[in-house]
Amino acid sequence: GEAVDVLKVDAGIVALAKRVVAENPRIKAILLECTELPAYADSLKFATGLPVYDSISVCNSFMAGFLDNPKIGLNDFHEAWDGKQAEYTFGACLSENEQGKLKSARNLTSQISSLSLPNFDDISEDDSEDED
Repeated sequence: GEAVDVLKVDAGIVALAKRVVAENPRIKAILLECTELPAYADSLKFATGLPVYDSISVCNSFMAGFLDNPKIGLNDFHEAWDGKQAEYTFGACLSENEQGKLKSARNLTSQISSLSLPNFDDISEDDSEDED
């Protein structure tokens, strides 16, 4: 696509949000589901006074659930990371039955990707005749 006019879009998103919130006073938060919208979250928070959740704030909140809070509770309970990625084999934690399903899904995926589909750009209108 083309570059987005951020100022124009920002003003439009804010105007829309303010209208929707005014029409629906029971709205208590805004959820931005599109990954292109976090850039407008601050403007929406300022304009509506509501909490705004987007892909970035939700990921930050999720990750914060794993972090040590040095102000309270048990501190320094995480082991220091040695900087090396732990060895991992995809599907190793699955049961034999689940591994079988995974292999079937992989086989199906490879079969589908190897299909030779027609190039519909090569089909002219003359090739498609009505059989009525």
